[in-house]
Amino acid sequence: MTVAGQPIPGPDGAKLKFTKDGKCIAYEKDGKKPDESTYTMDVKKEPKEIDIKETAGMKDMTMSGIFKIEGDTLTICVAVMGERPKTFAPNNKESILIVLKRIKKD
Repeated sequence: MTVAGQPIPGPDGAKLKFTKDGKCIAYEKDGKKPDESTYTMDVKKEPKEIDIKETAGMKDMTMSGIFKIEGDTLTICVAVMGERPKTFAPNNKESILIVLKRIKKD
């Protein structure tokens, strides 16, 4: 993860799950479900767009972003405040870049 242009390690053992019905669920290492948000996507845009809305904690906060999927890797770049990013380079203080790897099911 990169926040405001600075690399920051993600929480050890944390997982994100994006459901088909538009939920994004963050799990901690111990399996607890600490945060749930909703998301919408526009795959017709280039780059593809995603909006993530907090449903707990900071309600009514929506992060606008872009995403790409390459094999088993999902890359998301969101703006915490301000305009939607246009590239996957988090070069300003209001952007977060997250790179996720798919967990293979047994």
